[in-house]
Amino acid sequence: MDDDLLLLALVLGVLYVLSQGGSAAIGPMLPIPGRQLPIGPAPAPPTADGCVTMRPALTPLDDGYMLAAFTASFRGLFGRDPSMQPGSGSDDGWYWIGVSNHHGAFSDNICRAGWSAYWEEKLAGNDNVPSELADQPARFQP
Repeated sequence: MDDDLLLLALVLGVLYVLSQGGSAAIGPMLPIPGRQLPIGPAPAPPTADGCVTMRPALTPLDDGYMLAAFTASFRGLFGRDPSMQPGSGSDDGWYWIGVSNHHGAFSDNICRAGWSAYWEEKLAGNDNVPSELADQPARFQP
């Protein structure tokens, strides 16, 4: 009989928490002796990409704009038009467009999208490019 009453009390408690807009998984936060509770809102959980923060796209992400932006950077860096040949390294424009035309996590766990100074530096062959350059426009614009 005592187990039935305990179960009933638990169910009623969960229903009360839910009716107040709380979460049954968390329940009420009771202070734990010797432990200070954090003040302020909890940080946002990481997204599936591992991003804690998602920045707005720096440029339009459609193929037409991305192709124009990539081509402007390529011409500015190499003084010619790209071949667009798949697998041709820096000439493979569709590769570069494909890595920059959507939100993705950078090494600082901030999601960014769009053609930027970061991708322009990578296109130039620089491997150690700071993530912050993804917040800056490319030098060569369409």
